[in-house]
Amino acid sequence: MKILFLLGYPPKFEATNWKEIGKYSKTYPAFDKNFYQLVKALEHSREFEKEITKSRERLKIPADGYSWREYEKMSDYKRKDQSEAEIQKMLFLIKNYPNEVARIARVLGLGNRITDSLKEIILTSTVTSPDYLSDIHYWLEPDDSYAFMDKDEIEEAKEVTKSFNIAFTRQVTKNELLKFIENNWSEINRRIQKLPKKTNNYISERDLRIVDLRENSKLPFSEIVNQISKEFRPDDPFGRINEDSIKTAYRRAKLKIRSIANSSKKTNSS
Repeated sequence: MKILFLLGYPPKFEATNWKEIGKYSKTYPAFDKNFYQLVKALEHSREFEKEITKSRERLKIPADGYSWREYEKMSDYKRKDQSEAEIQKMLFLIKNYPNEVARIARVLGLGNRITDSLKEIILTSTVTSPDYLSDIHYWLEPDDSYAFMDKDEIEEAKEVTKSFNIAFTRQVTKNELLKFIENNWSEINRRIQKLPKKTNNYISERDLRIVDLRENSKLPFSEIVNQISKEFRPDDPFGRINEDSIKTAYRRAKLKIRSIANSSKKTNSS
């Protein structure tokens, strides 16, 4: 069987091999190579194809599945021209496809990374990006054209562009993480460059608390040491949290607060 890789959110391009994925990944989120290789291996598995075919028979859908564009239209709940038959078909699929996903995952002993894509493979012979497609993955912002998104989806999309996150769905080793970063560095680096530059205005919660205890509670530095140790419970076997370090943190925080205040005044006066 053949499985298409859909790129973009919503999908804009389809690819069948790594070269094509790379061609479109300059603009749209890419698949990681480990997941790609897993999908290509399953394409050649007769046992996997047999179970997919069995699920399609049980779900009463075409032997080759729907085309992804056809299913996208079928599942568009905003459509006003849906027939009663289409509505009932979608209700049937929504109710029953999770059982088929669970069945295939159990029979073949599949891991999370492919199980998460089984629904799409069964229904449309595709896998999509971005999604939680691997044990280690990064969150990608959706396509920057928001023409087809709801208001809530647009706000969510904008929020994601403000941060870059690497997540795990299982325990991983340091070597696995480093390998993931190395294999995906070109894409990770491209995304990082879109983030805001580092600012010197960051003040830690601990340092803000030191200022609060000194300015508002009028505590001496010796007592602030004890209070900070109780509240933040630092692992400090070498006694680095002491009166001198607290004084340094206090002065550093005060300078940053003053800098932020002065910067704000300049902005407001201009």
